[in-house]
Amino acid sequence: MYEHTNARMIFSFRYSYFVFSQVKGLYFVDTVLIHLFFVIS
Repeated sequence: MYEHTNARMIFSFRYSYFVFSQVKGLYFVDTVLIHLFFVIS
């Protein structure tokens, strides 16, 4: 039981880190697109 909860905790941590990195990547792409838009216009 303890090992199961430990593995689930590690899995949830990795999943939240994956979601966080995805969001950070989206923010990075958004800022790059905004900068390009300002440079073009």
